[in-house]
Amino acid sequence: MAELNFHPKDIEDANGYSEPFDVSSYSEVFITTRVPVMDGTSPTLDVYVEHSFDAVHWTRLVNDFHQGMCKRISNTGSNTIRISKFARYIRAAWELGGTEPVITFEIAGMAR
Repeated sequence: MAELNFHPKDIEDANGYSEPFDVSSYSEVFITTRVPVMDGTSPTLDVYVEHSFDAVHWTRLVNDFHQGMCKRISNTGSNTIRISKFARYIRAAWELGGTEPVITFEIAGMAR
């Protein structure tokens, strides 16, 4: 098993993405998003899983249940997804919505 730290627990006020992780030795990945603080007017956080064969060209991972999106988060709390079909590299990408959103969140994973 391998721990994947996509985004440390920290404040964000802009869209972004994590460093890539080579998961070619694993058959499934669990990704958890934890959100302890959301500020702004109607703030939202969308977290996506992206994958790549070369760590240069990225596409959103689509799976049967979540369409590659962990979930639109509009309240504090946590959410976990499981993915089992992916290319050699994966990363997390996030998009903040609302007016002047400032969101504290963490994205962590476990590959096995």
